[in-house]
Amino acid sequence: MITNSEVDRDPYGICKAAQTPARWVQIGFCATSIAFNLCLIAQLLTVGVAYFNDSAWH
Repeated sequence: MITNSEVDRDPYGICKAAQTPARWVQIGFCATSIAFNLCLIAQLLTVGVAYFNDSAWH
């Protein structure tokens, strides 16, 4: 009977091969959030300029 808690439960390495490195996930998340925020800022600026030029616009 094996009682060691560190027994490899994935003998073929399927789960290990499917995992992505945590650093690339962080870089991807940061890049996505920066791109989203830049698009949001551009949208707010263009709507603000349109409203400032013609306050009847909405």
